[in-house]
Amino acid sequence: MALRTMPSRLKAADLSIAKLPPKTADPRYRTTDWDALRQVIFGRDGHQCTAPGCPARAVVVDHVVSPRNGGSDDPANLRSLCRTHDNQVKEGLDGTRRGDGRFSRFNAS
Repeated sequence: MALRTMPSRLKAADLSIAKLPPKTADPRYRTTDWDALRQVIFGRDGHQCTAPGCPARAVVVDHVVSPRNGGSDDPANLRSLCRTHDNQVKEGLDGTRRGDGRFSRFNAS
């Protein structure tokens, strides 16, 4: 039995995707001073995520109070985070943090 094809009654969809400008990191995060400070913070935190109850290895040094909002590079304002927790509190384009900078409950998977 041969399959019959039905002519499509749907118009071709516009599948173009809006191009966003490429994200550019603040140039200070590419300096040797930042890299050295980052290593100090990882060492202080034992290369572990500082989110409560998270056993994951830290891969990001994050500002508790964003520099956009007056936060400094003082070690007391820096914390080590895993990728999951960094994404939970990442800043939007308007400078506000997701979840007001708080972590959601940790769920081991």
